[in-house]
Amino acid sequence: MTSRRAVLGPVSAVLGLLLAAAAAKSTPQGTVEAKRKPQLLRGITTLPTGPAWEGLQYLANDKKGRVFLLDPQHLEVRELAADAGPGPPRGLVENQAPPAYGDPRGAALSPDGGRWVVLQGTQVVAITGQKVEILAAAPFYPHAVAMAGGDPVVLVTADGMERSPRGGPPAEPPLALRWTGKAWETLATDDELTAEEREGSLRRYQSRSVVGLGDSRGRLWVANRYRYRLREYSAAGRLLTEVTVGEGAVRRAGAERVAALQQQLVDDLAKEGLSKQELAKAKIQVNDAELALTGLAEGRDGRLYLLGRAEEGEARLSLDRLDPVALTLERVLVDLPWSEGGRLAAGKDGLYLAATSAARGERAFVSWESLEAAAWQSVLDAHIGGSEAP
Repeated sequence: MTSRRAVLGPVSAVLGLLLAAAAAKSTPQGTVEAKRKPQLLRGITTLPTGPAWEGLQYLANDKKGRVFLLDPQHLEVRELAADAGPGPPRGLVENQAPPAYGDPRGAALSPDGGRWVVLQGTQVVAITGQKVEILAAAPFYPHAVAMAGGDPVVLVTADGMERSPRGGPPAEPPLALRWTGKAWETLATDDELTAEEREGSLRRYQSRSVVGLGDSRGRLWVANRYRYRLREYSAAGRLLTEVTVGEGAVRRAGAERVAALQQQLVDDLAKEGLSKQELAKAKIQVNDAELALTGLAEGRDGRLYLLGRAEEGEARLSLDRLDPVALTLERVLVDLPWSEGGRLAAGKDGLYLAATSAARGERAFVSWESLEAAAWQSVLDAHIGGSEAP
């Protein structure tokens, strides 16, 4: 096996020593300038106002570059076009009530566009044509879904450790499970739980919450939502590439933000009828982590595009692109109508973006030409490492 490792840093001499020591092959970065603020992406446009609904929305694309907008609550899909916005709705399940096993929490599309998988609560529903298949319950708590090589994949969290097998001690959860057609099998494993993660479910959630994407080669990409960590796995579950920015630690909101979230929760509980005495005794715990990565898409050029937030406290969202061949990570800022994460999908004409919530019908588009002409800047504190072997 030939290993490769690239560390993007401000000192080119140190970079050269690291690359030589690791017998790596990559495109030299040359002299790196002092860290600068990422530039704003030009050419991004808001799509015509389309349908809105209470709840989440998901974007997905097939291998032909068709982009689809999914309403996971009603299982309706619309094709997206840059010049016309969402098309008319088409029910994934017609002439029958759509399955409803809980709140929608994830969705993915097969490369040929013929099969959807939707995560409803903890239940994975596969829809091919008009045929609905309820897959067996995963042995660990499913947090997100993806399609890798045409197979449904669930990304599981450590919350599943409460499900002790036959009364025995909780098992360490894997990272990803793949559906074989009959059962779930482990596709990729995760790091062992830390002492902090074992102590509380909120810390586990912040550290382990992920989103996933299957690429055109059948490989699985997994991105952590609250820490900048991205991993690529082969179809056999081998870790191929790992990307972190900075220390890759969970991003924490500032004290003012946390205090505002706590007060908002207290106000909401008071509106629901809790007395001052009950509120005084209650343990108020809010998610004090900030989003790092929320959307993934594979471009027509083989690069991986990532939607997230460049740095802690940054008002705008950022769009990163990873070149897995040149081992480079670059960034621009994006000015969007929404600020809390979002979805990505790669069309034949460009990149489509959507807010996480469908309440305001917010979607956007940027052409591949605009992306190529953008003033991308290297992410200097990015660390990229992996193995060339499949």
